[in-house]
Amino acid sequence: MNIFSDKRINKAATRKRVEQIFEQYQVYKLRLKVEKTPSLSSQIQLVPAFSNSFHSKSETFICKQEEAIEFIKMVEDAVSLLPYEKERELITLRYLQSDRILESEVRDQIMVSERTYYRYKESALIHLAFILQVVVYKKVLYHCNDCGSEIYDEYEWNVEDDNTTKPKLCCVCHEKALVKN
Repeated sequence: MNIFSDKRINKAATRKRVEQIFEQYQVYKLRLKVEKTPSLSSQIQLVPAFSNSFHSKSETFICKQEEAIEFIKMVEDAVSLLPYEKERELITLRYLQSDRILESEVRDQIMVSERTYYRYKESALIHLAFILQVVVYKKVLYHCNDCGSEIYDEYEWNVEDDNTTKPKLCCVCHEKALVKN
């Protein structure tokens, strides 16, 4: 099954989740540039013996730095796994550079039309969602009374809020019922 034709995927929510990961990527990149290593001068602290958590500013700093480095590497590795060069280039220019550029400038740099740009972007973000395992799936509203197929939240046109006793049909069965009547 083609991942782009899978009706169960909520593409808008999935795109948003991947774009949130890119926002976090930028925050971590900035944090690595800005944060300064804390002083390593010795300090005497009374730490309760029953606690095994970090208490040192240096230890906390190093843990945060390692977390940021791991996250950045994970995102960059995921982008490198994209199947098409244009998708990798688009994502790198649009989301991974510290000086993010406008979509129109990205289009010009990778030399594609506006429509092709948005197709590449959609494809890249969905691929990345699968690679990063952050795909958002739609909620099943109900099953069709005739054929048993799952009806997802995008097909609410066939559901009447006031009359829940009316049989619930999928698009195909609904069309067949309209033709019969």
